[in-house]
Amino acid sequence: GFSVFVLGLFLKDLTFAADGNPDYLKGGLINLNKRRQMYSTLKELRRFQSTTYAYLSVPSVQEYLLSRCLVADEDLHKTSRQLEAPSRRKKTR
Repeated sequence: GFSVFVLGLFLKDLTFAADGNPDYLKGGLINLNKRRQMYSTLKELRRFQSTTYAYLSVPSVQEYLLSRCLVADEDLHKTSRQLEAPSRRKKTR
């Protein structure tokens, strides 16, 4: 459902806050702004999860999705690594 698509946005926001901000500031102080950004995103995600959604079943869509071949996790990871920006790959190796 719709919630699957929104989860990606939450994960993107969390990654942005985590990777885009230092853990500590000058003088060794904890970066509270980073923590606030992450807390705000997680709080919103929890609020979203606590809502009950009533989805209608659409048989033609279900049949279509169930008839598709599943892709193995290893293949998805390989494709993701191939499509990832070159500058990002250098940092993780």
